[in-house]
Amino acid sequence: MVNLIAIIKLKPGKEALFAQKMVEYSRFVQVNDCGCIQYAPHIDVKNPSNVVLFEKWADQASLDAHLNSPQMKEARKMFAECTEGPAQLQFLKEMK
Repeated sequence: MVNLIAIIKLKPGKEALFAQKMVEYSRFVQVNDCGCIQYAPHIDVKNPSNVVLFEKWADQASLDAHLNSPQMKEARKMFAECTEGPAQLQFLKEMK
C-alpha cells in the first residue's frame, strides 16, 4: 500500500472555486482510478488557503497510473489557476 499527503497552497480568493473543482475531481478519482482506496481533500480550519489531500493506493503501480492519467494531466491544468505552484508530496509508512 502507498500512503501520501499532498499539501496544496491556494491563491487568495480561489478557495471556493478550488473546493468545488476538487470535490468533483476526488469523486471521479475514487470511482474511476483502479487501486484508489482513499482520495480525500481537507481544508485547514485555521487557514483555508491550505488544503491537505489524503491518498491511499493499493500499490505504486496504481499511483503511477493515476499520476500519468489523462484525467490527472487535465486536473493539473484546471487547478493551476487556483494554486500557488505544485503540491508538496509526503509519502508515509504506517507504523506497525
